[in-house]
Amino acid sequence: MVYKEAVASFKQKGHEWALETLNNHLERWLNSFYNGKII
Repeated sequence: MVYKEAVASFKQKGHEWALETLNNHLERWLNSFYNGKII
């Protein structure tokens, strides 16, 4: 049961981290796009 709770907690944190990372990448890509440099 502790394992299940740990996995659930990890998934929650992982999901938040993934969203944050995705937002950072999108922001960086858009900045580059507007500067005329597409990565």
